Amino acid sequence: MDQKNCSRTGSFNRLSKAALIFLLAVSLLIPSAAVYASAPDIPDADMRFTDIYPKNWAYDSIFNMFALGIMSGVSDTKFAPKTNMTRAMFIQSLAKLDKVDLSAYGGNDFNDVPADAYYDKAVTWAVSEGITGGTGNGCFSPDGVLTREQLVTMLYKYCESKGLDVSNIDWTLTTLFYDDYKIAPYAQTAFYWAVNYGIISGVSAACASPKGSVTREQAACMLWKLLCYDPDSPLPKPEKIHLVRFMNYDGSQIFAMRVADGGTAVYPFPIPTRPTYEYTAFQFIGWDKPLSPITGDTVFTAQFRMYELPTCTVRFLNYDGTVLQKTRYLTGSDAYYVGKTPAKSSDKFYNYNFIGWDRSEKNIQTDTDIYAVFKPVTRYNMSGDIRYDYFVKDMINVNGSSFRLSSDLYGSLMRCAGERPLGFYLVDLGTGTSVGYNADYKFHTASTVKLGLAYAAFREIEKGNLKLGDVMTYQEKYYVGRSGVIQNTPYGTKYTFETLLHYMIYESDNVAYYMAHDHVGCSTYNKYMQQLGVSNRHYSYKSFQYLTPQELGLEWRAVYNYRNACWEGSRLWSELVAAKYNFIKQGLNYKYRTVAHKSGFNDMGYHDSAVIMGDRPFIMVIMTEPPFADDQQAYLAKVAKLLDKVEGEYYTWLCSHER
Repeated sequence: MDQKNCSRTGSFNRLSKAALIFLLAVSLLIPSAAVYASAPDIPDADMRFTDIYPKNWAYDSIFNMFALGIMSGVSDTKFAPKTNMTRAMFIQSLAKLDKVDLSAYGGNDFNDVPADAYYDKAVTWAVSEGITGGTGNGCFSPDGVLTREQLVTMLYKYCESKGLDVSNIDWTLTTLFYDDYKIAPYAQTAFYWAVNYGIISGVSAACASPKGSVTREQAACMLWKLLCYDPDSPLPKPEKIHLVRFMNYDGSQIFAMRVADGGTAVYPFPIPTRPTYEYTAFQFIGWDKPLSPITGDTVFTAQFRMYELPTCTVRFLNYDGTVLQKTRYLTGSDAYYVGKTPAKSSDKFYNYNFIGWDRSEKNIQTDTDIYAVFKPVTRYNMSGDIRYDYFVKDMINVNGSSFRLSSDLYGSLMRCAGERPLGFYLVDLGTGTSVGYNADYKFHTASTVKLGLAYAAFREIEKGNLKLGDVMTYQEKYYVGRSGVIQNTPYGTKYTFETLLHYMIYESDNVAYYMAHDHVGCSTYNKYMQQLGVSNRHYSYKSFQYLTPQELGLEWRAVYNYRNACWEGSRLWSELVAAKYNFIKQGLNYKYRTVAHKSGFNDMGYHDSAVIMGDRPFIMVIMTEPPFADDQQAYLAKVAKLLDKVEGEYYTWLCSHER
């Protein structure tokens, strides 16, 4: 390593002043002669650096350089041994080592060396002696970090300028460094001259690192070794140099180098790898033998540990549970269906088009079943609009047809209606047929009002009138209790419109509703409601007002049609599918995988409404009024189960009758 003291003159320390050194000197009368007539003692020096200690590998070299006045600290108490040596610092130190009278120098030609710089005269001297020629383009780069190859080149040229013999270069040493090819052509001779005399060595057993930076402690060590330079005493040459080869598991050579007898092999490149085989992977654990000592030509073979990778099984299923494909994948992989396009047979009233899968096939983490999803398309020329049936207090026939509920189901529904005020509305989205009870009765909206506002907001975003990134500030005027999380945050907190819409739908956040409503505006909300045929009108961002079950169904029809119309429609749909408090989905015991919903509850009403995505999608709206017991959710769940049976009875009747 660069850090060792000169072995030929012994260890030099401040308690041993009589150590002989080979100092280079400059005679002003005979410039080419550079030799001291006698070796001076190292003078006493009070080195008070707090960042260098006697146990430091470079302590002796730093002390000698400081005592001889060749190097100083960066302050009175700091030497900064780990700091990089700049080119200006080094040239200044080299001039001090030479004891040159710098008063005769100045006026350099470099455009980045000011005439009043502390290193100006030293740079001019070094150029005049041929020690350096700068870094090109008229620059010296005084503050540039000094590299290892630059330093040894300057030392080599310095010795040449003093007439010292630098011809002893052992080129066989190039085989000791695996990165020898990185040494710049201009520096190769100087580098191996310096290696031959121990002025520099590798940063490791086999790494020259010519482009690596030089620290101040390393520079002190190399300057001290220069003072020990004896042209007739190169380092002992290795008696033997052996070829070392590193091989991968398959016998292919990864790397080769030469190592001196008794030395240590170094593998410098990236960790050897072995390809994964199906669900089996391999981890590199080392080489088949120790890397030291090297006593002959040696081959090392990479060793690997085999282990099983985590996997999961993915089944692609048709709508009825039929397994279409079963594949094992690495955990975290994407699943791919490669079979025939899933199909569902048409019935009397519907064709079924495959539209995709019920969940993402990306980044599969566990055993997963993925179901085919079909869109029912009516085989009849239906308008698709919700029919405005005539509503009375009893169950009605729909569309003038002969369909009637079974007496048991009708009786169960009427018993529910007798417990508290109840209104409901069902719409078969395939045929447009609707069934309602008290469907034209005005209920207080509670939080179901947020469905219409969300629809208006995303339509405005689609048109570019509003942006998800719009920012609003929570103010005291927006405060409202009950549901939500924003009410617990401090006034002045800023929220994006995107966050407000998410909180309004997912958490049913009332503060988010006020803030989003204020941003959308009452006139905009009223415009969209009027287009949908909804009578509810708002004149303040705090409005809730009243909705009938049928009007809430109209809003859901618009959302259903909007979900695939554009990105904004898809985003609104996703938010509604993920929303909390899904009493309808719970009431149906999670029979349907996808239920987009919006519920609402306060002292005046308890409601839930949804689009249920079964084989045939349908709208379900349930709205109630007090008196309430402690079973509001259970009541909604009971009604939802009965309405699901209504839809089932209607479909059974539909399949058994021609139109």
